Amino acid sequence: AAELEKRRAAFLERIGREHPRFRQLLSPGLQPLDRLRKDLPPGMALLEYFVGEEETYYWVVRQDGVSSGTLGLTRDRLQQLLQDASFNLYSPKKVDFYGDYLKNQRWAGIKTRALNRLYMALMKPLERDLRGCGRLVVVPDGKLHYLPFEMLVDRITPAGDVRFLLESYEISYRPYAGSAFLSSPGSSHPAPLQNVLLIGDPTFSRQQEQQNDGRTVPISHLP
Repeated sequence: AAELEKRRAAFLERIGREHPRFRQLLSPGLQPLDRLRKDLPPGMALLEYFVGEEETYYWVVRQDGVSSGTLGLTRDRLQQLLQDASFNLYSPKKVDFYGDYLKNQRWAGIKTRALNRLYMALMKPLERDLRGCGRLVVVPDGKLHYLPFEMLVDRITPAGDVRFLLESYEISYRPYAGSAFLSSPGSSHPAPLQNVLLIGDPTFSRQQEQQNDGRTVPISHLP
């Protein structure tokens, strides 16, 4: 393990010398709070969570101020809420005219009330701090990395109609607050990344391609 850590450190040092901009992407380091606030445009908020064993903490950073607090949420309680809200996007028993699996909130098993309970636990206490913001940068922690915040339900009408958080905010994610904005030295505005192409092409096993009813769904690979 010590040898691997040594090789890793040497590799990162080499990256820092040959590709400093890419090294900054990997580990931008600690950012002063004033710098984060200055880089945030009006109407955008940075929301960071820390999930402790007995309490969940949050920080809301905006250009015009900073707020923080606790949610009264233990790690075990949060995990239970996340499990209650889990869903299967593809419903194996509902297909459309062409035989394709339906993907919608009525038949995909999306548990809107459980997602509303998650909203009440994670976002409701922050509504006042987020007032006036239309863009949200989320820095999750622990199991929250697996939660698509866009799917949180902030309203359910008596008729059963729901409103997802995506309808209220433009949401993006960062691994930690220091990576939220990578501004050029001496600049007060984020420096846009250029010439970046990101491609995901996972390899699925035959077992993963098999659906619950035994039907095989072909998955074509990217060229």
